[in-house]
Amino acid sequence: MTTTEPVPPAAGPRLKLVTWSLLISTLALGATLAAGRTVLLVEVDQQADATITQEVQAFIGFVEGSHHIGNGEEEQFASEAELMRSFLARQTPESHEALIAISDGEVMLLDNARHDAGLRFAESETAMDAVLSAEASSGALHTDGFGEVRWGRVTTDQDGAFLVLHFTTPAEADVQTTTATFARLGAGSLLLVAALAWLISRWTGTPPAQRSITAEAQGPSRSQPTPPPPDIHPQATTAARLLLGVQREAAVTHPQRRFLLATEPLQNPDVVEAALRSEASVVRVLGELAQIEAEVDTDAVHTGLLALVDHALGTESGRSTAPVDAAVVLTAGTVAAQQDPPSRLRLTVRSLTPQTPDPEPGATAAVPAGRATTTRLSHAAISSAEAARPSPSGASAYWELAEQVAAAHQGWCWRDSGSGPTMRIGMDLPLSASDETCTPAGLGADPGAM
Repeated sequence: MTTTEPVPPAAGPRLKLVTWSLLISTLALGATLAAGRTVLLVEVDQQADATITQEVQAFIGFVEGSHHIGNGEEEQFASEAELMRSFLARQTPESHEALIAISDGEVMLLDNARHDAGLRFAESETAMDAVLSAEASSGALHTDGFGEVRWGRVTTDQDGAFLVLHFTTPAEADVQTTTATFARLGAGSLLLVAALAWLISRWTGTPPAQRSITAEAQGPSRSQPTPPPPDIHPQATTAARLLLGVQREAAVTHPQRRFLLATEPLQNPDVVEAALRSEASVVRVLGELAQIEAEVDTDAVHTGLLALVDHALGTESGRSTAPVDAAVVLTAGTVAAQQDPPSRLRLTVRSLTPQTPDPEPGATAAVPAGRATTTRLSHAAISSAEAARPSPSGASAYWELAEQVAAAHQGWCWRDSGSGPTMRIGMDLPLSASDETCTPAGLGADPGAM
């Protein structure tokens, strides 16, 4: 664990990162919009040419088959002008398109362009002469007042003409409007992304020094135990939550070990592992542990229990001296004190192997080892004690750390009267008055009470 508060990185690198990201995104958006605009403009011209070709082919086909089309009695049209009027009566111009037929000085018109562009074009002598006098039968014309006009022409044997006009400027304006709309949406998206990137980099940034400290604190090696906080800040918690947290962290620190949970009193420890393999037993144990409540400094007790685990396993310099097949049983219960109320919360650690013998009668009597005489460790007292003591290393340092946690809670650490790597160790912590009304898995009178 580390108590270093997150510190935002310097504004300079963060601003540079956001600026470069925004610049690259802007260039990518601009290239995409330019390519899209070019494609749409090409499609406008291609669609106009395709429409002109279709109308011209329709007119030519109508003229070639005109001897089959009569006035109902299979007679031919009386004049070319009548043929053209009959053809225009059957047509519907596309958007931005106008159809003009000229015969015997008569001008016939179908106009579907904006702002009567086809009518104004037909009335303009300059525009009409430019199309009628052109050597090619189709092309594109740029004129004032009409913009770009793509056209096709068919001349008849009687000096008549059929014109198809397609005004592409309105369609190109629609493309410009569409492109501008997407550009505004893209710019808004870029600004939103930039703002979010700024906020994320501001609140999640961690300086390199702090990252290294955090990585060391979270690593599997715990050869240098972390001392508990100097002041106790009581928090309501259950033994189930406390032991589960210790079990998970200890399993990471000692991946080769098995960590089991049980309730006090621990009966027949040889078969605890087999009994806890069934799901029903695990649920029962967790349910009993959840009934044991206390107000303690959760972080400090968590650290103290981990120190007891290392002590029970004989951890020195990150390595364990306990047998390879040893498992660790974490237990919790309450002790009804006879002479020193209130009742106490008992947290126990025991290393077990398949060859661990059953405890002899009386061998599990808890004998306090260095019961605290102070009611609370002040910040100054802990600071002076830490200054006088060398840096913790080895199993003895873990025991001292657990004693310090217990003393800060007005409790004490203890060992069983037996000896060896599998003996039971633990800490007793006083319960608050409100906790005495609970009905946990109690132990009754403590034979080792002082």
